[in-house]
Amino acid sequence: MTPPPDGAGHVGAAAHPADAAPDRLKVFVSYARVDAHFANELVLGLAYDGGFETLIDAQSINEGEEWKARIGALIEQADTVIVVLSPAWLASQICAWELDEAWRHAKRVIPVQASALGDSAPPLRLAAINYVRFDPLPGAPPRLLMDGMTRLRAALTVDLVWVREHARLMARASEWDRAGRIENRMLSGADIEAAKRWMAGLPPGALPPTELHRDYISSSAQSEVLRLSAERQRAEALQRAVNRTRVALAMALALTVATGAAGVYAWNKRAESLRAERQATQAEAVARTERDAALLLQSRMLADTSHTQAQAGDAVSAMLLALAGLPEPPAAPAGVAEPPAAPAGLAEPPAAPAGVAEPPAAPAGLAEPPAALAGLAEPPACLASAAPGSGGLRGRPYLPEIEGRLFEALLD
Repeated sequence: MTPPPDGAGHVGAAAHPADAAPDRLKVFVSYARVDAHFANELVLGLAYDGGFETLIDAQSINEGEEWKARIGALIEQADTVIVVLSPAWLASQICAWELDEAWRHAKRVIPVQASALGDSAPPLRLAAINYVRFDPLPGAPPRLLMDGMTRLRAALTVDLVWVREHARLMARASEWDRAGRIENRMLSGADIEAAKRWMAGLPPGALPPTELHRDYISSSAQSEVLRLSAERQRAEALQRAVNRTRVALAMALALTVATGAAGVYAWNKRAESLRAERQATQAEAVARTERDAALLLQSRMLADTSHTQAQAGDAVSAMLLALAGLPEPPAAPAGVAEPPAAPAGLAEPPAAPAGVAEPPAAPAGLAEPPAALAGLAEPPACLASAAPGSGGLRGRPYLPEIEGRLFEALLD
């Protein structure tokens, strides 16, 4: 692989998914090519116990891959950037660009001085940070590598939770910003509260949240408020719809019950009416049967009395009693006309033909009818007025007057 220009090299993080672990700190090492041996020693010292995730650039950048974009992605993924300070690093434009990328992504930067800098001056912002020294002291024995590694590991693990969350939120905020700050890239729910607690718990001397951090968390909180308000409004609208449906169902049920009750009431009334009608019909039939039985008994009694009167020689009373025992003649069927009137000129019966004798006189010895019955020469008024089917005692329209006259005749 062709190395980057200016002799810059890189040891990157998060290149091998198999080696990646969520609890390991990701480290990006920025170094000049002449310091590659020292950089490799740092990588081996950090990776020997698995506490840090580090890879050398030969494994981080593939052939044909645009190295600058790849290095920028590695810096963005890293939790901390280690800068190997040397005169060659200070002279490299690529190393300066890597430092700018680290600042742009708000990464924690730990300077490691590999050799004396001589007259070269580091950037002011980098010079304000306390170095981890590996360079030999003037006129003194070389520093021990393990002593420097111990100090470097201690510096890396200071405020480790804060640093990891700083890097994680920065990566998400950068993605949100690149996507146009759309809502589906924001934090939600408990993540917003956790981010607020993280921002409020800034340790002394730690890298503070960037403006992008603050915008990302604030915008996520505002979006969450709007989302919850919209969900609450939808829930309230749904509840109102459910309530309306319940009321409509209750009203429909009440109407159904009322209709059913009205139907049952009408059916009961109809049943009562039919039952009363049947009872009235039965009572009428019983009354008719009892009346017919009484009339029959009366007719038999009148017939017996008529027979007795006939045997006693009282033919008139016998006839009247027999007539009194007769029932009312049936009415003419519907549609049958009344008998025609007598033809004109037949008002008087025709005279007896010449030569026809008058009817014989009553035999001698026959008594005259009793004076009390003289008024019966004309039919009783009841017979003249009581046509069949008219008022009066049913079946006996002339009985009262006949009984009265008979009683008078018997008294005489």
